[in-house]
Amino acid sequence: YFGDIADHIRKIWDGLEDCKEVVDGLADTSNWLTSHRIQEVMRVLTIVMALIAPATLIASIYGMNIYLPGGHEGGPDKDYMPFVVLGMIMLGIALAMLWFFRRRHWL
Repeated sequence: YFGDIADHIRKIWDGLEDCKEVVDGLADTSNWLTSHRIQEVMRVLTIVMALIAPATLIASIYGMNIYLPGGHEGGPDKDYMPFVVLGMIMLGIALAMLWFFRRRHWL
């Protein structure tokens, strides 16, 4: 009688181990699918950002309250030094970010 019970317990245990392996495989597949979907979304967002970035840069430069070269208020008596300084600051920040990203091996 107890031998039959032990055999049933072994069969149930083996079935549970098989179910555990199936669940582990399904969890791995689910994680892979989620990762793949996130990767696709990030790709699309990167493309959208790359398309919008130039327009944002131009709008932010022309939105500043400084004299801009080629602007209608410009002339020989206007001082364009704030524009040059801000341009140098923006370029410096961009170069610093590029250096940081390369140092971290992100680029």
